[in-house]
Amino acid sequence: MAPLFGKLADKGSPSRSLLFSTSLTLLSICILKVFPGTVSAIWITVILLDIGVQATQVTNIAVIYTLDHLANSRINTVYMTSYFIGGALGSYLAIQLYNAGGWSWSTSFMALLAIMAIVNVATTKPISK
Repeated sequence: MAPLFGKLADKGSPSRSLLFSTSLTLLSICILKVFPGTVSAIWITVILLDIGVQATQVTNIAVIYTLDHLANSRINTVYMTSYFIGGALGSYLAIQLYNAGGWSWSTSFMALLAIMAIVNVATTKPISK
């Protein structure tokens, strides 16, 4: 799926690609929240979540590489470092929420983060190349 979303971002529609990919991520979390512990729901969630997160990553990389061609390495370093720190912090918080409130709290946190991403994409000025 990465080439499809990369092409969409390259054609000047990164905002549309981000809106779709973050919505797909939220959909996957909702499936898991509605059908907790169901093996088929876990499979569907894993597949949709992977597609949504990878599509977001590919789109973000495509966008940041258009910012300053002379600083691609530095921009990529800042992006990937931020991405890693955000992922580690999110994982830590999700584990703490799971320990405190189980699957319901953990998936609610995931859904909240996905909704925040969708709102951010929807309210931010469209990215143009």
